[in-house]
Amino acid sequence: MMAAIGLIFASEIADENFKWQVYTGKASWYGPRFHGEPMANTQIYNQNKISVAHRTLPLGIKVKVTNLKNGKTIIAPVLDRGPYIKKNGRYSREIDLSRKAAELLGALKPGIILVKIEPLG
Repeated sequence: MMAAIGLIFASEIADENFKWQVYTGKASWYGPRFHGEPMANTQIYNQNKISVAHRTLPLGIKVKVTNLKNGKTIIAPVLDRGPYIKKNGRYSREIDLSRKAAELLGALKPGIILVKIEPLG
């Protein structure tokens, strides 16, 4: 288990209300397969624009996402729902990045990165 001072790790908390706090988790990205498809907010997904998908944060809220390995940061709107990948019956990722968001954070090649998620309201 990872430990950090002042950060909450999603895997350590069961209450969904924690998502309004700063926390860390895994991020993946989604691109070509979903490009041009409707998102949860009814807009059409464009992999070349900065956006994210989150399971519980309100659609339209902005989040600051920081790659904990390289320090790169983006601010992106939550426009879609997901990710829904499970491992051992639990969600294994906290946030899905658009291809553009993943590119800016340096997440394209690794595919999955550890991030800090800060809801901005």
